Amino acid sequence: MNAELGRTLYYAGRYEEAMEQLRETLELDPNFWPSHLFLGWVYEQQGHLPEAIAILQRASGLDDNPRIKAFLGAAYACAGDEMQAEKILVSLKESSTRRYVSADYIATIYAALGDTPRTLQYLTKAYEGRSGWLVWLGVDPHFDALRHDLRFQQLIENIGIPAGHRKGDR
Repeated sequence: MNAELGRTLYYAGRYEEAMEQLRETLELDPNFWPSHLFLGWVYEQQGHLPEAIAILQRASGLDDNPRIKAFLGAAYACAGDEMQAEKILVSLKESSTRRYVSADYIATIYAALGDTPRTLQYLTKAYEGRSGWLVWLGVDPHFDALRHDLRFQQLIENIGIPAGHRKGDR
């Protein structure tokens, strides 16, 4: 619950509070990978990219979860290390032949790389595959650069996220 509060504060754009909450949560359990993941998001949005990469690497070491790897790839892309981001993209696509890797994981990296067509392609696949994570798409800052795109707006509509529950509606 403590980590979820941190994630909620993150999605609300309250990054300082989210950071404090997630640090406190990690004091309770330093091996709880979701807290590392969410704190990595906060660091990334604050522009603290080396810290984001380090904590996402720690999360990846705690759990072999493709979502963690995707956000690590996105952090690398934001830091300008496209080669590492691409390596993770290739790894996720290859892993998807053996295990579930949601298309939204791959879309996250493409968004960080600034590849709008591929981001939308994989978000559409995630929608068609009924990815549960898409409920956060209306507020996830990883996709802020797409908010003006009519195709992205249509996807938000198709998901069923009501007006007023999307970033920029308030």
